[in-house]
Amino acid sequence: MQTMLAQHLQAPVAGSQLQSVTVGTSVGLFEHYNYRFRLRVYDWDPVAQRPGEELTDADIQVQGSRRNITVRLDSFGITLPQRDFIVAVEWLWLPENAHPFGTSGGTCYYPGIRFKANDPRAGESWAYSTVWGGWTSTHHFRNEKTSAAISAVVRY
Repeated sequence: MQTMLAQHLQAPVAGSQLQSVTVGTSVGLFEHYNYRFRLRVYDWDPVAQRPGEELTDADIQVQGSRRNITVRLDSFGITLPQRDFIVAVEWLWLPENAHPFGTSGGTCYYPGIRFKANDPRAGESWAYSTVWGGWTSTHHFRNEKTSAAISAVVRY
C-alpha cells in the first residue's frame, strides 16, 4: 500500500531548480520519535487539475525527529518545467514509524504532517492512496480549506 500527503506549490518562473523542502510535522515538543519518510516531487497536470508526472527517479528518503524537517535537494538537479508543482510526503510502513493509536489497538505511522489555516496564496493539499485508487483533494476530507505544512525554496 502506498499513501502520501502533498502540497500544490508555485515557483516564481517555469524552469526553476528545486533547492530544498521543509515539512512541518506534528511531533510534539517533548516527543522524540525518529521516523523515516520518502519525499516525492511531481509536475502539475493543468488539464486534469491534479498532480502529474514524477519529476525525479531518485529515492529521496529522509530520517528525522524534529518538528520542522528541511531537506536539501539541490544535488538532485530537479527542474520544475512549469511554475506549478507538487511536493509529497510518502509514509513508509516501517516498525520504527508505527505508533499505537486509540484504545482499539489501531496503529498510525509517523510522521504526522501539520496543517495550517489556509493562506490565500497557498495551493491545495492532496492525498494519494492505492486504496482510494489515486489522488484526491483534501477538501473532500475537511470542511474548511487548509494547507499541508510543506514548503519549498527554488532557484530561478
